[in-house]
Amino acid sequence: MKRLSLLVLLLLVFPLSACSGDSPEAGMREWLEASFQMKGTKLAERTCNRMIPMVQNMGAMLSGIIGAGQLIARQDLILQSDLSGLRFETVSSSGNSARVRVRGEIRVAIMAAFQVAQMDYTADMVLEDNRWKWCGP
Repeated sequence: MKRLSLLVLLLLVFPLSACSGDSPEAGMREWLEASFQMKGTKLAERTCNRMIPMVQNMGAMLSGIIGAGQLIARQDLILQSDLSGLRFETVSSSGNSARVRVRGEIRVAIMAAFQVAQMDYTADMVLEDNRWKWCGP
C-alpha cells in the first residue's frame, strides 16, 4: 500500500514539475542564443506573439545585408558568439510576466573580427503556450 501511494504521488507531481521546467531566465538565454546564432525557428519559439512581426522584419533586414547565400553556405564562419560570461536574473515576476536582467561579458565574432563587450539589458518575458518568451525591452 505504501508503494502504491508513493507511485500515485510521483505520477501527480512529475507532470507538474515537467511543465514548470521552463523559467524566464531559460527563455531569455535561449532567445539570446537564437538571436546571435541566427536560428530563426528557435527565435520564433521564444518570441511572444506580439513581437513576432518586429523580429521577422529585423531578420529580413539582416539577411539582406549579409546575403542569404553566405548565411546558408558558411554560417559558422560568419557569426560566432559566446554567451558563457552572461548572468540571467529574474528581477520581477507577476503571474504570466517577468523581467529578466542579463549582465556580464559577451563575445561576438564576425569572420575574423571580434568584439568583447559588457552587457546590461533587462527584457520583458511572458508565459505563452507554456513557454517563457521574450516580449521586448
